[in-house]
Amino acid sequence: MNETLQNFSNIAVAIGILLTALGGYGSYIFGKRSEKEKEAGAKATESQLSLRIEQLSLSAQALENRLGPFERLAAALYPNLQLESAMEKLRQDTLELRRKTEDMEIRSTPRTISPESSKKFINSLRNVPKGKVEIHSYMTADPETIQYANQIRDMVAAAGFNTEGMVTLGILTGPVPVGVALTIRDPSAAPLFAGPVQRAFDRIGVRLDGFVDPSVPADKVRVLIGLKPK
Repeated sequence: MNETLQNFSNIAVAIGILLTALGGYGSYIFGKRSEKEKEAGAKATESQLSLRIEQLSLSAQALENRLGPFERLAAALYPNLQLESAMEKLRQDTLELRRKTEDMEIRSTPRTISPESSKKFINSLRNVPKGKVEIHSYMTADPETIQYANQIRDMVAAAGFNTEGMVTLGILTGPVPVGVALTIRDPSAAPLFAGPVQRAFDRIGVRLDGFVDPSVPADKVRVLIGLKPK
């Protein structure tokens, strides 16, 4: 609506310029230029301003045509609001709907390790001492989680670590944990590669919270793959 008013304002200004130019022309004919030159100059000015007014009018009409359906929708959805307030309310509600839609799309998209992320992970650990990294998930996890765990196992194995050939699956009596974590047995005697592995995951956008688990062998790092966060 503000743009529409601005366009009409521009038209009014252009009309004012035209009237000023035409009024000025009446006194200008007594100047030094010949009658023919003055007439040609005035006609050129008038023609340019007329063209500009026509362009502004067309722009304003096009904007009105585009806004029309939204104004009618806003008036129908928010009948107790003034049109300007209803349009702003419609804009805010549309932005919120877009945000919720994008969130739903993100939640429904399976987690994956892209080739670029895998390459970045491998390169960041090229000069790091290698050892045993167990990729662990849960028998009651959903297919998305198991698939993601296998992708991580493949990436870690490609980086030169001993992943023992497959994703290990634990049995839970409670709900499957959410997210991804790294566990070690003793922080004071952690494997030399534990920190670099955690940082390598972080570099590809996979945040691994660290935990202590006495059941993890002293020379091993265990990466737990849980459900996708909602």
